[in-house]
Amino acid sequence: MRAAFGASFLWLVCFIYFIQGFRSFVWTAVSYQMKDVMKLSPSASQFSNLGSAMADVVIDAMVAEAVRAAGPEFAGDLQSLSWSSMAVGGIFGNLLGGYALSNLSIHVIYVVFSALPFFQLLSCIFVEDSPKGLQSMVDKHKHVDDPSVPSAETGSSESFRYEVTRRRKVPNISTVMFYYQTEVLHLEASFLGTARVIGWFSLMLGTYIYNRYFKHKKLRNILVFAHVGLAIISLLDIILVSGLHVQYGIADKYMVLWGSALADAINQFKMMPFLILSGQLCPPGIEGTLFALFMSINNFGSTLGSFLGAALTSALNISTTQFDNLALGLAVQTIGTLLPIGFLFLIPKEVTGLTS
Repeated sequence: MRAAFGASFLWLVCFIYFIQGFRSFVWTAVSYQMKDVMKLSPSASQFSNLGSAMADVVIDAMVAEAVRAAGPEFAGDLQSLSWSSMAVGGIFGNLLGGYALSNLSIHVIYVVFSALPFFQLLSCIFVEDSPKGLQSMVDKHKHVDDPSVPSAETGSSESFRYEVTRRRKVPNISTVMFYYQTEVLHLEASFLGTARVIGWFSLMLGTYIYNRYFKHKKLRNILVFAHVGLAIISLLDIILVSGLHVQYGIADKYMVLWGSALADAINQFKMMPFLILSGQLCPPGIEGTLFALFMSINNFGSTLGSFLGAALTSALNISTTQFDNLALGLAVQTIGTLLPIGFLFLIPKEVTGLTS
């Protein structure tokens, strides 16, 4: 890849994605701040996801443009390097986050966290780029209007329609699980940080497995595998909440570790195909616009999932001292995870995880 993309470009990509992962440095501190200091209820804490920063759309567009110029044989490789760099940043962020929570005040942690976007801004100085003007759009329309050239707009629009539909169906109650793990299971902050570190390692593993074995598979099959796998992870959470694992001598910590590791790995099988396909289906010159749209859909879905999760938590009367209906809430989440399988017809049959 060094010969195809250049060492400076690869370094820039790795650095920016590393910082994106390192943002998890503040996750543990913020979670405990909302629970112990601000005394927020589980349903109110769900809305903390509204303040999450959007991924760097510019670097995603640059990756797509670079892969297009280098050739299809590099499709997936640069994305894998990007996500692996983000996973390494997440590992360091969580390891240092546990130390910071024990030794630094919350104000110092926020100051350190706020410095990260500044480093990303500095990295943009090394980006050499020129705007794509009207001629790029004219060339795009010539390409699309040429009957001898297959149009990618159909596959792109249908894939985005599926992504919108999928994101609207799943309520997110992950914050409630954090409250349950700390208030009922009494898991320490150091252990939860370790679980997230294992999750980042699993993200790296999932990226490798996808790029090595799955990217040539049909996209529909990949997504079925991902949704069924995530539903199984939700069943593990139900078992954890119901206490069924105790009679088999399985400790709570092992259930949490396995759930965190498997969920982050399987999630890659949903994100990687769309990132790769978006880069290939995007007409030249509008990569930034397309990835802005993709990440807007992604963040809109996360926001809506938080709203649905908060509404579900309130409807089931789940609070910091009341978790009797948490298993029912997880069951609803499991059903929501499986619902998008019924909308896979929106994705053309011939589309794979690598090309369309």
